[in-house]
Parts: sequence; structure tokens; C-alpha cells
Amino acid sequence: MAASETEVANLALVSLLGEPPIVSLDDETHRARSAKAIFATTRDDLLCDHTWNFAEVEFTPAAESLGADADGWYRHGLDADCLQITAVEGCGPNDWKVVAPANPSDPTSPQQRVLLARRRAPKVTATWRIVNVGVWSPKFVSTFAARLAEGLAAVVSRDKSDQDRMEDKAKARLTTAKRRDGQEGARQELPRDTSWIAARRRGAR
Repeated sequence: MAASETEVANLALVSLLGEPPIVSLDDETHRARSAKAIFATTRDDLLCDHTWNFAEVEFTPAAESLGADADGWYRHGLDADCLQITAVEGCGPNDWKVVAPANPSDPTSPQQRVLLARRRAPKVTATWRIVNVGVWSPKFVSTFAARLAEGLAAVVSRDKSDQDRMEDKAKARLTTAKRRDGQEGARQELPRDTSWIAARRRGAR
């Protein structure tokens, strides 16, 4: 298990890229600034690539209204740390969806994403943003380090071969992690992908 974000960053920098270590992500060095700049998005991206057991949360989201709207949808606000919904109990794939806030242009109204469901109080299974690295599984740590090293190779080592090597390593580690994590009971298929990260990826294609 990793003890800190700095330790994880040094796995990428030292163990994988052969760069000098950093003392902190807040160091005034190019390596530290580069690692800090992509740390959070790399973490969230990897969390959404697999239904990691350590990041799976079950909860009933708070209702935004007491009744259903004219189309039969009940609205439920989602916490910002809810990265993606993987299942809604009692709902088929056409019985729920994640949408934008009701008034996305109004800064005075709630700006969280909204779950629309055909149920009044749905029990939801979701991938949660886990920022405490002490909770991360060992396979997530090693896969994340390779994914971080892949991103850092372009700006730190500036070696295309390093970038390609880290990309291959990250893919191989994710494949192994999925297999090991699956043995602990993680879901292998998602009813639909609702993360903002996945939406960003589709838009970039």
C-alpha cells in the first residue's frame, strides 16, 4: 500500500522513468509540478476504467423533489465525488440516466449532476472518487504509477520511447488488475458508462 501521493508519484518518476525523486508534489521543480498537474485527472480516469472494488459505493441519493416529473422521472442529486453510476437496483438500462443540472448556467442553483430514475428512492452502485491513497488497492497503485509515468514521459523525460513503453506497461497492468479485482467480486460489465471522463473521451475521438 502507498503511504502518500508523493510516494506514488515517485513510483512513476524513479522506478519507471529513472528520474530523480521529488520530496513533495508541491516542490518547485518541473517534475513535481508536472506530476501534480496530471495527478487528479489520471486518478479519476483510471477509477472509471474498471469497477474497482475499493472504490465501489452503494447509497441512495437524495431526492430533488417529492414526486416524479411529467415524464415519470424522479430526480436525485449526485455528489461531485460520484464519478459514475454502474447500477441502479430495480431499474433496467432504459429506466435511469445521468443528466446535467437543471440550470447549468445559473450559479445560484445546485450544480451537481442529476440521476433520473423511474424509482422514488433507488439504491445506486457507483464508482467513488477515492483520494486517500492508503485505501487504494496494490494493483490500482501499480497501474496508476504506470499511467502517471505515461503522462509524465511526454513532459519530463520527453522520450517518445518512454511514453510508448509506459503506455504498454499501463495496459498490461490494468489487464492484470481487472482479473485480480474480478476474483474479489467486482462487476465485469456496466449497464452504461455515465462518467464525465468517458464523455470527454468520446468527444476527443
